[in-house]
Amino acid sequence: MNRARPLLLFFAAAPLLALVGCWSAYYDAQTFFARGNFAPKESLTVLEIPEMPAPGSETDRADMAAVLDWQSRRTPEQCESARAQARAGYAVFFGDLYPLPDDPAAARFIEKVRADVWLAMGLLKSRYDRPRPYARDKAVEPCLRRLGGLAYPSGHAALARTYALILSEVAPARRAEFLARADQAALNRVIGGVHHPSDIEAGKALADSLYDEFLASPDFRSGLMAVGRPVR
Repeated sequence: MNRARPLLLFFAAAPLLALVGCWSAYYDAQTFFARGNFAPKESLTVLEIPEMPAPGSETDRADMAAVLDWQSRRTPEQCESARAQARAGYAVFFGDLYPLPDDPAAARFIEKVRADVWLAMGLLKSRYDRPRPYARDKAVEPCLRRLGGLAYPSGHAALARTYALILSEVAPARRAEFLARADQAALNRVIGGVHHPSDIEAGKALADSLYDEFLASPDFRSGLMAVGRPVR
């Protein structure tokens, strides 16, 4: 095996990677080389979400005003709740509401979903190239760690809603409960000062579009069975 080949491929792709956004080289490489699990990458690049507010527009100014409004009235408890969900994942969002079976198939299914959401989110973030609120206005003081990367759409909002839609499929009677938990996880990003409200709405729209793609996949539909009933 030629150990130099992966490095050669990476450096050969570097000019292309420079075109896909301003995130770190590592993340750009992951996005460039990644492949969709339940939806082809070509489909992920054309998912429909609302257009980002134009910088300086009335909607954009309202976005920043909402971030500053939350900053002025958030409580330490709200910040702590946001920090508890800083690392997006199924267990963080829904582990207490719907514990997954102790089944490798369920874990693999959830991880494949996460990878697809993150890939779609990365492609869109690179397209819109919107800085986070605190990078645009020094008056914004996040109570979450200042992150690198971009704001539009919100990956937390997209991932939490996608998981909520999956759980709504396997436990329809609890749909409102799951969606409410996802909405709170998304709002926590605005409360924490790392996203604008329109980033959140775009993340939710991404989840809805992506879920339609997922449902067209036989592998995804069969994977739903692995989630099964919650462990209590």
